[in-house]
Amino acid sequence: SELRGERGDAPAGARLRFCKQCQVYQPLRVKHCWECGRCVRTHDHHCPWVGTCVAEGNRVYFYWFLVAQLLELGIFLAEGFSALVHKETAGRRAQPPHWVERRVLLVLGLVLMLTLFAMVFALTCFHTYLAMANLTTWETVRWFKIAYLKDYPPEAGSPFSVSLCWNLGVYCCPPWCATYAQEEGPCLCWGPPDDLERTEDGWAIWQLKKQHIPKAIDCPLCTLC
Repeated sequence: SELRGERGDAPAGARLRFCKQCQVYQPLRVKHCWECGRCVRTHDHHCPWVGTCVAEGNRVYFYWFLVAQLLELGIFLAEGFSALVHKETAGRRAQPPHWVERRVLLVLGLVLMLTLFAMVFALTCFHTYLAMANLTTWETVRWFKIAYLKDYPPEAGSPFSVSLCWNLGVYCCPPWCATYAQEEGPCLCWGPPDDLERTEDGWAIWQLKKQHIPKAIDCPLCTLC
């Protein structure tokens, strides 16, 4: 999103930081990315694997990218282990020395894939937590270095969180979807539209609220389960 050098989307009472590189005032949750060379809304992190920043406009796609990678690695692991422990004859399994002697490359490949699976699984779990809590990687890691967060105790939750369902709805709704919802009506991934102000092109205008830790009881759908 192109940020203009004005305070048009500033929440009331908020003192915005001025980015000297982009010559704009940064709304809340905006960070300048040196790799991309621009200010990024609801910045999460710069990912070298996808070659761009993960942020408000693409974080839901990045999440499903992680899920797809996790499934792919899981399938390869299952196939590899199946080939490794297959029975040569009914009732008799191959012995470990046979694995090492005859399938060295397969064993090494499985070790590598298992390592990658553990890393992607941990990353997926972490981003699931971020989506539920309405936080970003940048905010979590640099909490006490960020001007609008440093005075808040991190154990009390995010000052942007409203409820579990609301947080997930906002996370899963990219700006183009929000714009559609404003013009045509609610879509499947749209959170409560009255609780989050947005710019004309659908970008969120965040405002600091009372800190909140989401729970399953916050979500009406969860209470029905």
